[in-house]
Amino acid sequence: GVVTVEDQDILDALRTILERTKLLVEPAGAAGLAALLTHRIVSRPERPVVVLLSGGNVDLATLADHLRRER
Repeated sequence: GVVTVEDQDILDALRTILERTKLLVEPAGAAGLAALLTHRIVSRPERPVVVLLSGGNVDLATLADHLRRER
């Protein structure tokens, strides 16, 4: 299946990844986590979930602007 997520959800996932793991990934690489965090993909305790984090193609000025803003 395919799910979609909003740009803001991806930016929020990017922030979460950076804060919790200290990894910098590109926005497309954070889309899977955004889908989980917004419950567009529902995890179940009996089924493991894997999210692939990838890429580093991110504009640092745009990222810095986003990180300065409140959620």
